[in-house]
Amino acid sequence: DLRGPLSSISGYVEMELLSPGKTAEEKQALADMSEIVANMSASLKNLTAFGRMKELRKEKVCVREFMHSLVNILSYHENARDVWFRQNYDAARDFCVMAVRQDLQQAYFNILKNAVEALKGKHGPKIVEITAVASHGMCEIFISSNGASIPDEVMQKLFKQVVSGKSDGTGVGLIITHDLLAKNDISIEIKN
Repeated sequence: DLRGPLSSISGYVEMELLSPGKTAEEKQALADMSEIVANMSASLKNLTAFGRMKELRKEKVCVREFMHSLVNILSYHENARDVWFRQNYDAARDFCVMAVRQDLQQAYFNILKNAVEALKGKHGPKIVEITAVASHGMCEIFISSNGASIPDEVMQKLFKQVVSGKSDGTGVGLIITHDLLAKNDISIEIKN
């Protein structure tokens, strides 16, 4: 278990941050290290939880309420502070699906978080748009942002290899997302 040593590192970094005599540059380096260690610990927790998942039962998940709840949670993410979430559910207002709620939460949270992170550093309005369209007993959910596109070399490897377009990315998020959705008979496509 790597979380124990990571907790020790985190504690040491926090103690160093509190000790007097640090320059602003040293404090920033320690703060960055603290964030990296916290992200590593969270990633490990998610990976081990994914590997140990027990079989969960499918339940009725209503799309509009489900996505609205995820947006509310994501709006507290540090990168989402000035992001406008445009939600369009007219055609799928009361549409529900049978799926494992935890799988959908993890998958769609990751997709929305990626959409928000694509807006990092963007000037002007930052918009993430979610549209749900229901027809013929099926529901399609479109999630887009007006942020940076995914580089072609990353796009070609998505869902197939560990790859990330983010400097601090692990490269496994979309592979896990794809697998969680497939487990619930949901397909995913990504386009720039």
